[in-house]
Amino acid sequence: MIRHIVIWKFKETEDIDQQFACIASGLEGLVGQIDGLVSAKVFQGCGSDGYSVMLDSILRDQTALDFYQDHPLHVAKKQVIGMYTCGRFSFDCEIT
Repeated sequence: MIRHIVIWKFKETEDIDQQFACIASGLEGLVGQIDGLVSAKVFQGCGSDGYSVMLDSILRDQTALDFYQDHPLHVAKKQVIGMYTCGRFSFDCEIT
């Protein structure tokens, strides 16, 4: 299993709740639609460092992660997320 974590900053502070809801429903809704995506949960941060959205997802294996990255449904969600966010970083690790 691969844990795939992505964290973003919002570009603007207006409508953060609406933007967060859009990101969360979009990414969490991919479970069951993309083979190998086991789970996806989006969290809203409360820290002062500016990073305010985190995706914590689990994929079956590295092949599933590669498939997920280029899947058209995921690519469409990334375009929407890109409208609202900046400062992205990600972390992947194998879990047992």
